[in-house]
Amino acid sequence: MSPFIILTIIAILYLFSAPKFRFYIERDGHYLSRDWTSFVNALFITLVVCSHGLNLFQTGIRDYLPEKCAAFAVGQFGQLMVTTFFFYSGYGIMYSLLNRGGYASKLVFPRFVSLSFNFTLAVMVYFSVHCILQNEIRWAAFVVGLHDFQALGNPTWFILVTLLTYLLTYVCFVLMGEKHPAAFVLSLTALILVSIYLISRIKPAHWVNTILCFPAGMFYYLKGAQIEDILRKTGVPHIAYAILLMAAGWLMYIADLSPNIYTENLGGILFAVGVTWFVGSFSWKTPSRFLIWLGGSGLFVVYMFHLLPMRIISTLGLNDGNPYLVWLGVTVTAAILIFGFYHTYKHLNRLLFSK
Repeated sequence: MSPFIILTIIAILYLFSAPKFRFYIERDGHYLSRDWTSFVNALFITLVVCSHGLNLFQTGIRDYLPEKCAAFAVGQFGQLMVTTFFFYSGYGIMYSLLNRGGYASKLVFPRFVSLSFNFTLAVMVYFSVHCILQNEIRWAAFVVGLHDFQALGNPTWFILVTLLTYLLTYVCFVLMGEKHPAAFVLSLTALILVSIYLISRIKPAHWVNTILCFPAGMFYYLKGAQIEDILRKTGVPHIAYAILLMAAGWLMYIADLSPNIYTENLGGILFAVGVTWFVGSFSWKTPSRFLIWLGGSGLFVVYMFHLLPMRIISTLGLNDGNPYLVWLGVTVTAAILIFGFYHTYKHLNRLLFSK
């Protein structure tokens, strides 16, 4: 098992969904549905897992030609891998705010509260492993882990930024209401821009260099169909625009011309929309249930716990052997942990937050 093999398996699962090219995007009930966006996110959470493994492991795995290709492919994305997470989240939350009465309050309870609870439990797990590996208990490490999870072996920023977007969305929606959705999105964007500036003063730029994809997804819920209709009238297939946007977004994200948080955010938005149009340019048979789980209800636990066995093995110095055996051990251990914690979280959330 290796990054290359993992990516190959995921590619085969996508091919099993038998994509068929279509000239224009059709809003046929599947396009941008929960299952469809989870189907797309599955690819990117897989890239995140492979990226972390390639970055954290010093096993010589990059010396093997297939893994060189995998490392090159993964390395081209950077944090563009999480742009669809924010974009689709914004789209789905906007849909819920406008179509499900009282949904705004659910952004605080249960979404904000349950995610905070789940995150705190994850920090506790990493903290416990940290204490065992260091053979000492330092509660200060737990407190630090709540805002700098990297100290315990896993990046915090994605979860904390997600929590921030929930709170800002709730505040803006309460102030603007559903009668002024465009004004709501503009006010949320303004607050996020302020947050980008403030966070960038105390945290690394990667904390906020994709966050604007969230309100962009909300805007796409409001105006996306109109944009697609305008493009349809040009007679150019949507996939051409998709490739153009993905390329432009990627170039803006990596360009040395004017690298800053704001251009990276804009590049991320273009990339996320490009991905949306690219996948929407195909009709798919019923996608793999595993992919829907991986990019949907399982995404949090995969993101949180896939690094735990890497943390253990690298700390114990067990990552100097055969790289493929190391990766196989990491993958199997991570799978067991992920499914175990997934069902644990599912039970606890049903018990605590189902009312």
